[in-house]
Amino acid sequence: MICGLRVIGSVGSILKKELSIGNVLLVCSLKAPLLSQHNRTGCTQTASNPTGSYATCNLSLRPDSNGLGPKRFYKQAFTVERIPGVHCVSLDGKLLRTRTGKFLESHCRELSLVVASEWEAQQSRIRPSSMPVTSLLTTSIDLTKEHRQQFLKTLLEFFNTDTVCIRASYPEGLVLRQRVLWDPLIAYLSENWNIQIRTSEDLFGISQDSESLERVYRYLESQSSLFITALHSATSTAKSLIIGLALSEKAISTKQAMEACRCEEDFQIQYWGDVEGCHDIDRADTFVRLTSASLVFSLIRTFPECFQ
Repeated sequence: MICGLRVIGSVGSILKKELSIGNVLLVCSLKAPLLSQHNRTGCTQTASNPTGSYATCNLSLRPDSNGLGPKRFYKQAFTVERIPGVHCVSLDGKLLRTRTGKFLESHCRELSLVVASEWEAQQSRIRPSSMPVTSLLTTSIDLTKEHRQQFLKTLLEFFNTDTVCIRASYPEGLVLRQRVLWDPLIAYLSENWNIQIRTSEDLFGISQDSESLERVYRYLESQSSLFITALHSATSTAKSLIIGLALSEKAISTKQAMEACRCEEDFQIQYWGDVEGCHDIDRADTFVRLTSASLVFSLIRTFPECFQ
């Protein structure tokens, strides 16, 4: 599955390639999309014939109460270069489209391979929750200007109520734990971004310096829709823009981001114990979301030319 640090996908069986991206190891099987004589001429498209002879498949997966989507309706998932430099995800030769009708594609072949691996890893029933990178890419493709602005607004709101900035006054063990895990994050952003970050013991949050907010906003506004989508996912998961930004710049690992955003919960668990079916599920969900965002950040850093 894609949700771990190691991803093994069976996207065909002809060629195996190992991709090391950041701290995430991907082992994907690649296959040239030669499905039939009819499709064979359409594998490498030209700008004048953008859809070629491919059929398309709209992406609309509505899970039931158990989190299961429809039955798996395809045999193979792989990538197709729809036009030169643009890699689309294909299910049995049908190019996937998002809910708004846009192709599920990327200029980054490695990203498309990850998405195809998520689809190939599905069993008899499709589990949308087990395809976090698909979700991030789909959201970014369908992101309108209005929704993008709403994402930016939400990210700045997180900055004013950031988990890392809201400190406990007691017990002493928790206060010390917060200092150890959170102070380095504040120091990193303050130094590298040249901004002032305030902290408070007020549970209702604190207003950050307007100049700092403006600087963060200008930076976010200049980023790609995929970056904004991944950052929004990481930030909402961690309840912290500071953790999200540190993760995006590889200042911390996914494990460190987990420790930082679960600082108080893990401290309480030390005293009151782990609730099975609650804390373990929350940890797994947090890990999946942060790992998928971290993978996207790694791809953006490694192949910046694909995300202009």
